[in-house]
Amino acid sequence: MLKGRFGNEYQISECLVQKIVGGPAIKSGDGPGLQELADDTRVCKETPEAMHLLDEIDTRAKMVKIVKRLPQYLQGK
Repeated sequence: MLKGRFGNEYQISECLVQKIVGGPAIKSGDGPGLQELADDTRVCKETPEAMHLLDEIDTRAKMVKIVKRLPQYLQGK
């Protein structure tokens, strides 16, 4: 459906990735913020997976950026 509406698969996956790697850090105790990141991460995994573009988000650098957004106590886990 996304491909039909927007066409460029790379642009779709890049937009999804930027949403989860480019956001602000989540502060300790921000349950709604953490839930939003979790939901966005799930969408960011499932959409490219369905489009066979999972390699676009599966890079070490992007994973590090996602982890750095987590509260300090979760980064160690």
